[in-house]
Amino acid sequence: MKNEITKKVLLFSIGIFVIVHLNAQKHDAMVQQLLQQNNWFVLDKEYPQIKDSIKAPELKWLTESMLNIRFNNTKAAISGIDTLLYKYQQVLGFQNAVKLLIYKTALLGDVGKYDLAADELKNFIDQVGQSLPQEELKGFVKSYNYYNLLRHEAPPTIVKPNKDIKVPFGVMDIDFVLKENDGINETTNTQLGIVKISIQGNEYIFILDTGFEKTCILDNLAKKLNLQYLEDSVSIIGNGLVKGKLAILDSISIGEVTLCNSLVVTTNDFLASFDGLANDEMSNSIHGVLGIDFIKRLGEIQLFPNNKTIIIPQNESELPHYGRNVILDDGDYIIIKAFDNEQLIKFHLDTGNSNSHMFKTYFSKNKDEIDNKLEKQTNYSFGIAEGQANIVYHLPSIEFFIGNTSCSIKDISIYTDNIFIEEPNADGSLGFDFINKFSKITLNLNKMFIQVEK
Repeated sequence: MKNEITKKVLLFSIGIFVIVHLNAQKHDAMVQQLLQQNNWFVLDKEYPQIKDSIKAPELKWLTESMLNIRFNNTKAAISGIDTLLYKYQQVLGFQNAVKLLIYKTALLGDVGKYDLAADELKNFIDQVGQSLPQEELKGFVKSYNYYNLLRHEAPPTIVKPNKDIKVPFGVMDIDFVLKENDGINETTNTQLGIVKISIQGNEYIFILDTGFEKTCILDNLAKKLNLQYLEDSVSIIGNGLVKGKLAILDSISIGEVTLCNSLVVTTNDFLASFDGLANDEMSNSIHGVLGIDFIKRLGEIQLFPNNKTIIIPQNESELPHYGRNVILDDGDYIIIKAFDNEQLIKFHLDTGNSNSHMFKTYFSKNKDEIDNKLEKQTNYSFGIAEGQANIVYHLPSIEFFIGNTSCSIKDISIYTDNIFIEEPNADGSLGFDFINKFSKITLNLNKMFIQVEK
């Protein structure tokens, strides 16, 4: 689940970078191809070994800037983009410079430098706005208005004590009505991970959702809080679309860790979208969604599903010997590197999705084999905006490695069509059922790795 205010859709869809060199060297050509393919995991592995052989300095800066964006090194990414824009803009060309400006303003906004983001956009609009296509200009103006609205707001800040923080991690069972046969309801059971959070001294229950970009407060709670609303209409996107509001929240805490000056969305429509609910537990108990905007500022979280505990450690774990295996894709999707028979397979980590599944991307890559060996079935999905029936194939099991740990998911659905308005750049999604398979999961979004332990 995600909302509309993302790096990807703030302005318009970002394409691939193309820099033409008539006499491109071997390593230059390889790096440029990986950039065009958005092949960040391979690029991260290969680039340190060949960077001294790359001839074009702007290609070095571009590669390092894009890797810093994907591996969540915001300060270095902004610095690298500045160098490219001020020193190599003529070589890059106008369209590449525009794409870099989009990234830079989104990064500035993410760290709360709203005034600088607004000023960058205003300067760009004043200089070249008249030469832009109308739709592109509207996108820039919309983004400028958004950041200018936030100009005087304090940046989001995380406050953590110097000790390990231990917080409860619960599970909520939810029943959905699939269909009615002869007056008898057919239901299915699903589970979601939940945590206690604190706002204004009171505790509430939130879904822990690594697939939701911005923390969301449901109206059953929002009406009780004295929120400062900034926009009355924002779109929250999932497998459908609902409307909400954008607000500033002074502070929100998990355990003794507090995020101050947080941008949150509120909505009337979230629970109404779950029209298949067979009980009232969710609507009575859930007050919101703790999104990736909060989670990534924690640095590292350790989930212990068996012990129903989350630990936010004082000292972060060392990077495993297999290196970085997590990136943040456009829209802050957490993408995990895994291997299936030595072939790279990418998973979106989405703890707000109860069941793991494979995307249309995976189906397209393996269409002939899937068509010949598996049978089509109907599956039901529930999420933002609506529940829906989908045509899927059921794979008896899929096996892969994350780091050194072998993983297996049984009876996994393969979707033949996109089920979200914006699909992550991945082969599949790892949901809450995947989380429950392990005794410990370490997710570090500073050093950009995930480690799963049985």
